Amino acid sequence: MLGFGLSKTKALILSGEIRSVKIGRNRRILPAWVDEYVARCTSETEEWAA
Repeated sequence: MLGFGLSKTKALILSGEIRSVKIGRNRRILPAWVDEYVARCTSETEEWAA
């Protein structure tokens, strides 16, 4: 959804910047969590630009 590669996605998960859930051997990121991450990034960008 974000267009990031696997290594960038793993880094975001490990740093806690984006939430995920482990199901079996796989990690899943819900669309709502992607929306939260994008909203956080855009608000930080707006604060920085102000």
